[in-house]
Amino acid sequence: MSEEELNRKMEFIVDQLADLTVKQQTTENIVTRLATSTLDRLSRIDEKVEILIDAQIKADQRFDRIDEKFQILIDAQIKADQRAAESNTRLDRLATAVEQM
Repeated sequence: MSEEELNRKMEFIVDQLADLTVKQQTTENIVTRLATSTLDRLSRIDEKVEILIDAQIKADQRFDRIDEKFQILIDAQIKADQRAAESNTRLDRLATAVEQM
């Protein structure tokens, strides 16, 4: 192999290495932009998930309060039904007593 051929091959190798270096730098830039974009999107998703979680917690608390109020109403209705039954019993006794007079 002559010196000229050796120089051409070395120049070719140097050119290829330079080209590969440029391509590697371009790839690194693309990967960096992609990673940054992905992290930004994940951050926005995290914020939205936190908002949804907070909304769900508030909704659960509201439902708990509604359940408590329904239970109060149910208890009040049961007591009213019991009082009505007691009143009916007393009225029946009174009617019986009046009939016996």
